[in-house]
Amino acid sequence: MNNIIDNYKFSKYNKLLKVQNKIYLYNFFTGGFASFSPEYEDLVSNCDFISEADLKKLTQVNNSLIEELIYGGFLIDKNVSEFKVLKTLHSLARFKGANTLVLTLLPTLGCNFRCPYCFEQGSNYPTSHMSEEVMDAIVDYIDDNLYENGSLMLSWYGGEPLVALQTIEKLYKKITVLTNKKNITITSSMITNGYFLTKDVVERLLKMDLSHLQVTIDGPREIHNETRILPNGKGTYDRIIDNIKEIDDRVNLSIRVNIQKQNFKYFNLLVEDLIKEDLNKKENIRIYCAPVRDFGTENNTIYSTCFTTNEFAQEEIKMNNILEDNGFIVGDDINPNISVCGAISENAIVIEPDGTLQKCWNVVGDKGESVGNILHSPENLDNNSKEMINLSKWYAWSAYEDDKCKSCPVLPQCMGGCPYYTVNKNIIFEEQEYRCSPNKYNIENKLVRLTGKGGG
Repeated sequence: MNNIIDNYKFSKYNKLLKVQNKIYLYNFFTGGFASFSPEYEDLVSNCDFISEADLKKLTQVNNSLIEELIYGGFLIDKNVSEFKVLKTLHSLARFKGANTLVLTLLPTLGCNFRCPYCFEQGSNYPTSHMSEEVMDAIVDYIDDNLYENGSLMLSWYGGEPLVALQTIEKLYKKITVLTNKKNITITSSMITNGYFLTKDVVERLLKMDLSHLQVTIDGPREIHNETRILPNGKGTYDRIIDNIKEIDDRVNLSIRVNIQKQNFKYFNLLVEDLIKEDLNKKENIRIYCAPVRDFGTENNTIYSTCFTTNEFAQEEIKMNNILEDNGFIVGDDINPNISVCGAISENAIVIEPDGTLQKCWNVVGDKGESVGNILHSPENLDNNSKEMINLSKWYAWSAYEDDKCKSCPVLPQCMGGCPYYTVNKNIIFEEQEYRCSPNKYNIENKLVRLTGKGGG
């Protein structure tokens, strides 16, 4: 009889999985993933690794198995509240000063595309670039918020950031004068439509500490060219693919494939196109599929074309299998994710070209959601101001007051999902549970694929 078990209980985040007569155990909190040797199969096949009654079955096993279960987080101290630990870790990640600053910088809201689902859809497309005054204020902001030996993470966004490449280079040069002086480490990434991403441009970006790029494709040529279009209506697929083919190996590239009801059926054709270009042989390229969301088009004009999270989760598995079967690198993102969205984090901010400050990418361009302006003492907001009201709704957000989140085993991975959907109370989003992670609905399928890679 093994009495050590009296001091432990099962983690509430355990997930039991049976694949081809073999039993696996996964833990959403620790990421522990275990398989069981044949000698324990009879025991574990009748154990759910959750209920207290089944805990007593482990008194029959030796200490080595118990130690492995403790190491993987499947067994935890009976006095520990995992929920409180998770909540504490999340709060520390959000609000503990760690000498780190995350800036999403928009050198322009201008764009060379006219995508129908863009937040700028239907507006007068802006063309102005960030002013020198705003650039200098950004440098001052960095100086005020980072000590020596700090870490600065820059994400270039837009609009289309490469429309304003010279502005980016000018701002980066100003920033590095400060960071060199204070020995601050810089890393940077960029979200771009890829149209201007030539070899020369990539070389210029590499000189600005760029390590990661994201480019979006909407499907094979005919489908992509219906949505990712130039102002004159011409398509952009061929030029983007040509640029991707030439991407420097020193840059990690994520190809985001936008998925909605009209285009997912053509996914196979896109994969065939990419294989013809040998993109499945490039180790620095990762492909992931993402659902199109209606983030405020007029009268929710694209809402009817969007998948619910559950619907998308089922299609995601099929698409990831197709990618992996054809040699592409696929990231399933099933690991625990205590890190938090910048919108609810103290050390992250979005800065628009005119200095407007936002907490979330999804509200860029909406002055009614602003949390200040970098030109006007953003740290000294009046408690009754609209900016403070906007700021407080992001900082007050919590997944730990929602009954569905509190009881959900996927909580350590999604941490409440995208805050935008609940901060901005939109009944369409609420009904469809858009904020939930697809993992809530397809984690078993992803774990099954992991077992085929030798996991466990």
